[in-house]
Amino acid sequence: MEKEKIFEKTNDYLKRIFVVIVLAVLCYLPLIANSYNNSFDGLWHPTHKQAGNWELSIGRWAWLFLDKMRDGYAAEPLNSLLTLFLISTAMTILFYNYKRKSYIFILLFVISTVTCCFLSYRYMSPTFGLSVLLPVVAAKLTIEKLENQLKFQQSLIWLLIIGLMTVTLGLYQANIGCYCIIVLFAALKYVYDDKFEFSLKLIFRAIVMFAISCILYKIIWDIALKLRHVEAAGYKGADDITITRILLNIPYGIRNAYVMYIHNFIYPDSYYLFSPIRLLIIIFLLILLIALPIFNKLSIKNIIIYEFIVLLMPIACCVCYLLTPDAEGLQMQMTAPLVLFISLILAFISEKTKSLLIAVAGCLLLYGNIYSVGVDIDALALGTASCNTIMSSIVNYIIGEDLYSDTYKYAFIGEISDSPLFKVNENWTNSSYYAHFGYMLTAPSGLYDSYNGLIDDMGLNGFYLLSAEEYEKLIDNKDIEDMPCFPNKGSIVKKGEVSNHYK
Repeated sequence: MEKEKIFEKTNDYLKRIFVVIVLAVLCYLPLIANSYNNSFDGLWHPTHKQAGNWELSIGRWAWLFLDKMRDGYAAEPLNSLLTLFLISTAMTILFYNYKRKSYIFILLFVISTVTCCFLSYRYMSPTFGLSVLLPVVAAKLTIEKLENQLKFQQSLIWLLIIGLMTVTLGLYQANIGCYCIIVLFAALKYVYDDKFEFSLKLIFRAIVMFAISCILYKIIWDIALKLRHVEAAGYKGADDITITRILLNIPYGIRNAYVMYIHNFIYPDSYYLFSPIRLLIIIFLLILLIALPIFNKLSIKNIIIYEFIVLLMPIACCVCYLLTPDAEGLQMQMTAPLVLFISLILAFISEKTKSLLIAVAGCLLLYGNIYSVGVDIDALALGTASCNTIMSSIVNYIIGEDLYSDTYKYAFIGEISDSPLFKVNENWTNSSYYAHFGYMLTAPSGLYDSYNGLIDDMGLNGFYLLSAEEYEKLIDNKDIEDMPCFPNKGSIVKKGEVSNHYK
């Protein structure tokens, strides 16, 4: 009988995961079918990519092992399908017990601008997916009551939790906030049910395992750096992360966490027309979450503890600000815990109230998510089409004017979206910042990688670009600054016998 129950539950899990993946694929089909990338890191790497010393230098050592398992494969449709499978599995595990309502909570995460952003980083989207699944599993194991387990079994589970969290940090540090926010909601539930002792034990257990995971992550990273003779990079202050700095940074990190938490909901990254209603719904849910213990007349002690835990939630969502002292901004792909927070708050309130308003609120938010994902995908399509057209025109001009040679080096300066030929519509303007295909990082290394990516996606060979160091010297040249944008006269200049510069 026990085996039959396990089989039935596993079968039910797989059915839900399959349904969610099918719905997600229908939503993201244009992105997957056309292999759309964002024009930042997503554009920089081809369909075969393996993480190396750079990823190791910024602390993402586990990424190297994940890429080895995929043998560097970074093409569609497998990467996106794998990512959607990992995320759908994570959300199904988390919300399985909510029966039919679970689909709303699951889809609110799976169909969101955050997941859309994950997919637009085609070459590393499974990294994002796994960095969501692992902390969710770790959190589910942490909140399980282990008192009835044997000491040996408890130890194995704790080691597994620490291992999952350590690998999460080694994949993508920001998504460790998923673990923190899930644990806090579980602690909130214990307090609401007048089980303060369980809540205290849970939080203490989570803090201890979180701290051990962070220390273990740093030890593994330091060993890996020494073995490969690599130094930590200055990216986001990765080369200056110490326990002392983290402790001194706590007040500043807490302030940044609250600022980002508020900013995320007041100024969503996708400015779709539905956003005012979305904001009102979120405010309504937050007020309801805060007021629940008062409506149900909990004891003063439990109300105080309950509200204190609610107050910690912004810090849990943005815990990466406490771990990385020099982090200045939380990019779109780093907001997974903030998006998960919406599903968790809906799930928590739906357990405590039977109001139909909660289901309606969830459906309205899901509608807004689907709408904004559609806007983002269309923005990627518009920007990609316009960029490819402009680059094709430049290449045709170069060949037509007999300016092509495999002995020449080429330099494309500035953002391609500045060209008067760049054409998009309001969907591009209203989309998330990362979906503005055509915006590029103007730093020398960013320009090199972006234009190299465009040339690679066009399937061209023989257009050799200047190195990032040569780009840096070139950008400081005043003559380059005064050049007009293509296709205006003077936008293409030939210098010497081996260098051509295009703006």
